[in-house]
Amino acid sequence: RFSHVFNESGRYLISVKVCDSLHTCSYGYKEIEVLRTPDEAATLSNFEWENWKSWLAQAGGESAFVLGLIAAVLILGWLVMRSPAIEEEEEAEESAKSYEVDKVEVEGGFLGMDHHEPPPTPKILSKDERRSKGSGYVRPVRSRRR
Repeated sequence: RFSHVFNESGRYLISVKVCDSLHTCSYGYKEIEVLRTPDEAATLSNFEWENWKSWLAQAGGESAFVLGLIAAVLILGWLVMRSPAIEEEEEAEESAKSYEVDKVEVEGGFLGMDHHEPPPTPKILSKDERRSKGSGYVRPVRSRRR
């Protein structure tokens, strides 16, 4: 680990060289900007309403319009997903009346997904069936030894 304190603000190019035990080295470069303490960049934790107002003023009308459209789409999507269709509610109520079940027991899993029969086991193909193109048999690849 390495640390360094910069006494002046500005842009600096940081270069790092890392070598392993076989003397294979790798280099990395990164440009950083060092800010003065009073003018440090604001983080989301201390982003207040005045900062939002100044950001929106600097962003311009196009950015505010795009943000407004995104907010409108999110709100409309939430409203559409929240309100069920009336026909579906009526159909569900009618279907519920046709069943006279007091208690439903499920033995784990999801109904319809975990409560099914396993697929049939494949049959063993004869030599002629394996050679037939209609059987769908794919011959395994074998490596040749030299």
